[in-house]
Amino acid sequence: MNTNSRLTVIHNNREFLSVMNRLSGRYLLLNAVFNEDHPEAIRLNVKKWKAEVPFQKASFRRVGSKPEVFSTSNIPFQIASPGILLTSKQMNSWRVNFSFVHRILGDIHLAEVSQADERNDSLLPQFQALAFQFMYVDSLLNQLPVETDLYHSYLGHSRALKFMDGNNLNNSGKQLLKQFSQAISIYTQIPELRDYFIQNSVREGNLGPNGQQFRESFQQGKRLEITDGCYLEYVGYELRPLRLTGTHFCWNQGQQDIRKVAVDLLCRYQGHPVWTELKMKGDSWTSSALQQILLYGTMLSGELQQNRCRRFFSDQFQNFRPWLAVLVEDRGEDRFMDDYKQAVAFAQHADSQDAIGQLFEGIIFGIVKRDNKEWSIIRSDIV
Repeated sequence: MNTNSRLTVIHNNREFLSVMNRLSGRYLLLNAVFNEDHPEAIRLNVKKWKAEVPFQKASFRRVGSKPEVFSTSNIPFQIASPGILLTSKQMNSWRVNFSFVHRILGDIHLAEVSQADERNDSLLPQFQALAFQFMYVDSLLNQLPVETDLYHSYLGHSRALKFMDGNNLNNSGKQLLKQFSQAISIYTQIPELRDYFIQNSVREGNLGPNGQQFRESFQQGKRLEITDGCYLEYVGYELRPLRLTGTHFCWNQGQQDIRKVAVDLLCRYQGHPVWTELKMKGDSWTSSALQQILLYGTMLSGELQQNRCRRFFSDQFQNFRPWLAVLVEDRGEDRFMDDYKQAVAFAQHADSQDAIGQLFEGIIFGIVKRDNKEWSIIRSDIV
């Protein structure tokens, strides 16, 4: 028997009794078998007469049947290992976090559907079909190494990085591409998540004072011209790629809570989403921002997270294959411009194009500058 705060895995009736003797309330049980029939999902209500007395009465509901009472001495079904037991509260957390559950329940809390409710006849077979998915995702949360090498490199928070020797990738550049590909192989295993946690208050976020001023101006003006007649348009900010909610719905991680990692801006370019990293004066330079947006890109890569974007921003984009972007405030320093140019050169390299082009339209680089209260892009490179 394996019990955690997301679900309980039961292998036989003895373990089922052991669990039920400690609990009371409303449950969903997957992989119950009646009379050697196929495994099915059932609703369970368990009540203890007294806190110190093991449960003596319970009821179950099958598809097409009314609720029936049973006792500990005469359990009418067998557990087909692995049986999966979920409380209504746990089911609500699964629904809030993962699209494969929300597609069934929508915005309904399972606790709102009583055991006698006829909606169970539709819901129970759909839940049973998800038995493997529940087990798979639960194991991902326990085991998926979301703290990838690229993530650990990002945590170094270097001010600037050197990827190129002349026109060739140096060892750091080659290592970045290797880490990028490895991270994609990890993050594309994540099922479609539900939300991004959009910040609604302009006083919140991690952009800093200058970044907030830029974001507010961008949001009010709605767009920035990149090249003649082509614009970067504002959509949202502070979106969390690996967002989960709930104490027990977290990734296998160390002290850093990777659920809180956030992309600075989501923009639109020629109908496509553009995941954007913004760096202002006093912050790191273009090369470091490039490493960061490549990390965020891997977290948002693949068909499942594109489906998430399509569902969440259905009216914002015409094509959901994304771009990545780096916007940096002009520093007026030669070394800063050299760093900008070598970051662009890295993205233009054939090896980078091959790796990044598998999942992204490309990368947009831009230098922004404020003239009085107006911000504009004074240089752009679209790779």
